[in-house]
Amino acid sequence: MNSRLISPFLLAVAASCLTGTVTLAASAEKTEVIDPIYSELAGLIVTDSTLGAEVDKIASSLIENMNATDPDFADMESRYPGLGAAVAASMKPLLLEGATRTLPLYRADLAQFYARRLTAAEARIFVDFMARPSTRLFYEEVRRQNSYKAITGDLVKDRDASTASMSKDLKNAAPKAVAALNPAQQLELQAFFTSPLGKKLQSLNPEKTKIDAKWFNYSAPDLEDRMEKVVIDGMIAHIEKTDQRQR
Repeated sequence: MNSRLISPFLLAVAASCLTGTVTLAASAEKTEVIDPIYSELAGLIVTDSTLGAEVDKIASSLIENMNATDPDFADMESRYPGLGAAVAASMKPLLLEGATRTLPLYRADLAQFYARRLTAAEARIFVDFMARPSTRLFYEEVRRQNSYKAITGDLVKDRDASTASMSKDLKNAAPKAVAALNPAQQLELQAFFTSPLGKKLQSLNPEKTKIDAKWFNYSAPDLEDRMEKVVIDGMIAHIEKTDQRQR
């Protein structure tokens, strides 16, 4: 089983759909005491409100990409229908556990980043924007519309998900998310991102995306062996069950 299937962290939507092209090794930045506003901001950007649904989509997209790119896996799926769904179901609990464990580290890293790049006054304005119902709706819709096809395509090739792939997935999801807003909400979004602070945030986005990539690709060491076992056990159980039905 491809080792990249155990990467547990899910992408939190960036402040805009512009991304950079460099990934980082997963290690927490040296932390400094910062104004609480930056931690509040990070909590609004990296939310767990849709975590379970995102895990489901990541797992399903991984299987779709494996079926499309791995002839051996596709052959197994044809011989044992439903194998991919069984694999996805077996990995979801550990993916969710890994994501939940990683969220605090990701938020802390992001808070430090914004503390270095924004004044406390700018962070407060950004917090107020992120807390608006229309903004929350937009980012929830982006997460809902995200297919994750590009980043899971990287993973099944046994490499880290790239920020270029993240950008591709987000850019595909963003127009659908905008369409879910009413005209007044669309104008609110446009007004913020064309403001001086909005433009500054977009200029920071390549740096931010390196942090997104770092924590998306992070896998806690103790989860790797557990993930391999549950996936293999899930495959064997499904194959045995299918064999019994076909006799």
